Amino acid sequence: MAEIKPFQGWFFDETKIADMNKVVAPPHDIISEIEQEGLYQKSPYNVVRLILPKGDNYSEAAKALETMFSDKVLLQDEKPAYYIYEQDFYHRGQMLRRFGFLALVRAEPLGKNVLPHEMVFQDRVDDRLNLLHALRADLSPVFGLYKDTNSEVREALWCGRSSVPLFEFTDTGEVTHRIWPVYDHGSMAAMFQNRKIIIADGHHRYTAAAKFAESAENEEEKYVLMYLVGQDDPALIILPTHRLLSMPEFNLDDFLKKASNYFNIEEVKDVYELESVLLEADRHTFGLHTKDKSYVMELKDKAIVEKLEGTSHKKHLDVSVLHEFVIGKILGVDIHKLEYTKKPDDVHRLIEEETHDVAFLLRQPEIEDVLKVVEDGDVMPHKSTYFYPKPLAGMIIRMMDSPKKETEKKE
Repeated sequence: MAEIKPFQGWFFDETKIADMNKVVAPPHDIISEIEQEGLYQKSPYNVVRLILPKGDNYSEAAKALETMFSDKVLLQDEKPAYYIYEQDFYHRGQMLRRFGFLALVRAEPLGKNVLPHEMVFQDRVDDRLNLLHALRADLSPVFGLYKDTNSEVREALWCGRSSVPLFEFTDTGEVTHRIWPVYDHGSMAAMFQNRKIIIADGHHRYTAAAKFAESAENEEEKYVLMYLVGQDDPALIILPTHRLLSMPEFNLDDFLKKASNYFNIEEVKDVYELESVLLEADRHTFGLHTKDKSYVMELKDKAIVEKLEGTSHKKHLDVSVLHEFVIGKILGVDIHKLEYTKKPDDVHRLIEEETHDVAFLLRQPEIEDVLKVVEDGDVMPHKSTYFYPKPLAGMIIRMMDSPKKETEKKE
């Protein structure tokens, strides 16, 4: 089963960094080029310089980390700890609070104690592996899920926390982040001897860490930093990822004629009404949006799903029906031509600007679907999940080498 342990985290010195927003960053794989430049401008210490160096310049990332140490903007915790990481955020107008914690997890090949829900791509794994060799540090935790039905882990952590957070701040996306160290470890490691971890986000980072561990020369090199959340946490939210196509030859009337054989189709006002309808819609309901028209599509005959490829749970996913049946069969388009966005605002803008011709909107995925697909030993289709909010990079940093070893290297 999964093996976890505490660690002596590094964090920014608040006496030198007055605003944490200037130094933290989202995970590297959701940062656009424009956002990357903006983060670079925020501070010479922003962790984007480490997790997403320009031009994949890993040596520059290492120099940026050395500068942080030489300028003494980072502090190391006094002793090993687990770190409670709590996030407050709004979803559908409701304030939610998600509870997680940071720990080191033994990095083993995926499939036994740590399970994937997405495919990985070798070039992205190689990128993270190169960065790991250059930095010997974890800046951005892998997001993992575990069973905590009776809140056993949560209660153990909460009882051992300090009274005042190590730090607390609200980011530009109106998510409030709080960190507490937990020095009283109790039986935390023993609790995870009967638990497996499912990766929610960070498959490439985890796979790189597992590869790095294969040639480990010491125990520290065999672990990866993870942010762990109970899979029953009511604030565990997955946002939909919508599909777009650049397809000048798309004929709306022809498509609707074909699709009406299989779907109940109803016209709505615009992409925003589509989003509203999909929030309450049943399974296998999609949104179709073009520059002039928007429609809700509801599958008539659920027996169609049984004819799709894949394991029993995977083929029942909305995204599987959309990819294989709607886009593949009715539209006759290779799904590799799809592009993706999470915001209806972006769908509207891209269609209006005529950079894209048609968009398909999806309902919000359900965590139960992800868990069932993983239990089947399968993985979700590409770009199926977007767990929100993401744990930020730079909140707590894990270094493989102690300060003493760093000094010895310089000498």
